[in-house]
Amino acid sequence: MPDASTWSELARWSVTLGKKALPERVLRWAWTDKKLLGAIDAFHFDQAPHFFVQTDRHIAELQYVGFNLFNFSPFKLAIVGLDLRIYVDSQEWFTPRERLPTETPMAPYARSGFHVKQTLNESQAKRLREYPSEWTPIRIQGHVIIKSVLGELRKEIHSDVTALIDRDHRVPARVG
Repeated sequence: MPDASTWSELARWSVTLGKKALPERVLRWAWTDKKLLGAIDAFHFDQAPHFFVQTDRHIAELQYVGFNLFNFSPFKLAIVGLDLRIYVDSQEWFTPRERLPTETPMAPYARSGFHVKQTLNESQAKRLREYPSEWTPIRIQGHVIIKSVLGELRKEIHSDVTALIDRDHRVPARVG
């Protein structure tokens, strides 16, 4: 009976064969849309989103909202669009629905990702300047649109994260 190292070599060889020897058209017969979407994991970036709302700033904006996408399939994929909803205090503030200007490649068995930046209107910026805390929870829900050998697919993504509020820092008054 073969030992564990033989099975390991056989598994590595079959993955290599699947990646190099079989064209994507043949592989695609064994993969459904559901299976391909299940082979993609999405996680919010470790970096906290930031609301930049300083009064001397020309444009108030939300930055660093982004996701890592791990492609655990043998296919070359590409991120081509977003359809998101971003909530602050349970109110929908942003709805980025866009096609990306360039495709972001996702190699087989590799990581890729995207960032979203949103401009705040004056009432949103004012509300955050007066917010009672230095942070606020935000919810991100929606889909990332992925181009694949099976056509365009929509991967559901969601995350509840804490966003930091970067505003004017007040210098405390001196006593005495």
